[in-house]
Amino acid sequence: MLKSMLRVQRTLWLRGLKENVSVVFMMVMFLIYGAGGAVALDMMMWSEIRSGHPEAIASALTVGLVAYLMMVVMVPAGENHLQPEDFIGHSISPRTLFRAHALTALMTSRGLTALLVTVITTVFISLAIPPMWIPLVLVMMALQLALVLASGELLGSVFATQKSRTSKERNVIISSLAVFAMLIIYNRVISQGTNQTELWPMGGVLQWTPLASAGGVIAGAVGGLWLEVVAQIVISVLALGLVCWAWQRSLARRLRAPLERSGTNEKDEIQADGASIFLRFVPKTPAGAIYSRAFRYFRRDPRLLNSMIGAPLIVTFFTYQSFTTDSDFQLYLALWMLSFLSCTIASNDFGFDGPACWMYIASGLRPRTIALARHWASMTIPTVMTLLYAVMAFFLARDKSIAVFVIPAGVLMLVVASALSQVASVFNAYPTAKPGTNPWQDKSGYSAGAFLTVFAAMFCCWIPLVPGVGLLAWAHHSGAVWASVSGWALMFILPAACWVLARHIAARHIDAHLLQIFAKVKSHV
Repeated sequence: MLKSMLRVQRTLWLRGLKENVSVVFMMVMFLIYGAGGAVALDMMMWSEIRSGHPEAIASALTVGLVAYLMMVVMVPAGENHLQPEDFIGHSISPRTLFRAHALTALMTSRGLTALLVTVITTVFISLAIPPMWIPLVLVMMALQLALVLASGELLGSVFATQKSRTSKERNVIISSLAVFAMLIIYNRVISQGTNQTELWPMGGVLQWTPLASAGGVIAGAVGGLWLEVVAQIVISVLALGLVCWAWQRSLARRLRAPLERSGTNEKDEIQADGASIFLRFVPKTPAGAIYSRAFRYFRRDPRLLNSMIGAPLIVTFFTYQSFTTDSDFQLYLALWMLSFLSCTIASNDFGFDGPACWMYIASGLRPRTIALARHWASMTIPTVMTLLYAVMAFFLARDKSIAVFVIPAGVLMLVVASALSQVASVFNAYPTAKPGTNPWQDKSGYSAGAFLTVFAAMFCCWIPLVPGVGLLAWAHHSGAVWASVSGWALMFILPAACWVLARHIAARHIDAHLLQIFAKVKSHV
């Protein structure tokens, strides 16, 4: 059975690489950035080891472990095809499933990246210490790689464990805040500059923790501290054993509690006695019902909740950066990020509805009415966030003469994002994971449609604003009145024209192709 499971994972993984270019692209990006980051960090580590501070090894290993865990949290597990929920009803023991997961941990983009980074770090350590200790380096780095992979799989399995709706929402919020905190810490460390930052002081502490005790073994051997070497070997072995035990327990729990059967102990159903589906102040029309239903659903679906949490976290991060760098650029960049996120959130409305789109077909409503109501529901929260942040950014900006036209341009970028997302929703609809799926287990982000939407949002949202902003910038420096008037006119007219044109194109397309859109999204991935 174990050989069959390994063959299934290998076959499906290779097939996914051949059929989905986006997976290959993601893998290449992971390898490039992982290798670049490893070389930069390992050069610092090598220099400190040569200076008589081998404790720097522990700091480098800790950074690698934390970075890998961040990848596990932020990147959907689209390449692992041996999900425990798929083996319900089969005579497969948790131990067999654990062995299969352990042996296939490298058959993912994350696993290959971890292997490449480990090899690079091993080479740098070997070049910095006496050759007699290279065999020990190979053994301890292999142990560290096993700990990294096992910790990542444990974390991914914990996040994939489906509980009640309340628990899923809480896990999404906690994980998003944790990722945000790690990004802040990482940014603060990097911003200090390599000349001011030393790895070895913190490494002296980290080498006594399970995070990097393998590095402490190498440092202790180089320094001749044999008692410390023995103690840190014990810590490393116990840490790996404990992580593997917890990982196997998590897989066993998922094998007993599949996704479809979870959450039955909690009353998540909405009591509809006398309650209306309509939001307050929303017209009592079919379009109002669609809008109200979609708007209410945002808070209840972790797939969407995670995106909503990301927006204020990103705004907070860039606002914080603007104070640390004494520049307004970060404030303006946050506006672009909000528009980008708004476009990605609202660009697959029918994909998020999935099989439920058959109700639109059966309702008899004009498809363009459905599309517009659904679109406004997706854009309401991002629009409110953008407007509130624009007001705050204007008051925080140091140079008001520039902020007076850059910030309105950032708000108008939201209009372009709305236009682009309307077109993407009807021309580039793609299936998503089941409603309620943990976002860290969502595989739909690997689809070619998702990548196409992301790149379109990144490179197209700002184009209609370039003429107006360019003229206003010229007027700011030269004082030309004609440039100021023309710039303001173009900055409002071009985004509005894009929205009207996109609305017309999207409406005509969905009126004629609603059935084809349903055929694309009728099954979840």
